[in-house]
Amino acid sequence: MASVKEPHARLYRIWYMMVKKCHDPKYRDFATYGARGITVCRSWRSSFRRFKRWAEESGYDRFQPNAKHGGGL
Repeated sequence: MASVKEPHARLYRIWYMMVKKCHDPKYRDFATYGARGITVCRSWRSSFRRFKRWAEESGYDRFQPNAKHGGGL
């Protein structure tokens, strides 16, 4: 995981783990997320900056496994 300066380090970790859980079949929690069909939109998956922008604009606080979140960016 790349180094990210505070205060965005927490948000970066959330984004990174969200992507791992949903798109890495080797990750231990993949069965709970990705294997159930939960995915991260391509826009967010490819860019932490897009996810961060959406999070800041929407007041997003944390990943909720059954919620549908999308940036549409």
